[in-house]
Amino acid sequence: MSASSFLSISDSKDYTYKVNADSITHRSDYFDVRAQSYIEVIAEIIRLARQEQNIRIRVFLYRHALVEARHFLGLFRNNVGDKIGVKSCFRESISAGDLFRGINSLSDVFFFIKLSGKLL
Repeated sequence: MSASSFLSISDSKDYTYKVNADSITHRSDYFDVRAQSYIEVIAEIIRLARQEQNIRIRVFLYRHALVEARHFLGLFRNNVGDKIGVKSCFRESISAGDLFRGINSLSDVFFFIKLSGKLL
């Protein structure tokens, strides 16, 4: 028996999708909620980086905070509805100096400049 005898292709679909109307993804402020979550994650990474017990991994934590800020900025620019509120929360929760410590490359420098212009 060959392997091809076990595989068949059919024109009829044998699957369905269920849409959960109560899912957060259907909320009008879904992207704002995600942006707030990014802010909380970035702030927590920075908080961990400041702890004395994490001195050996501090630089990596700051770098990761900057990477998360990169993801956040894309979400902020393209999808957030309440830009003023989210921007204000970002400024209150995250300092430019902490993100600056995560710069590791020329690309990071240019990103930090862009981030500073948009949010800080």
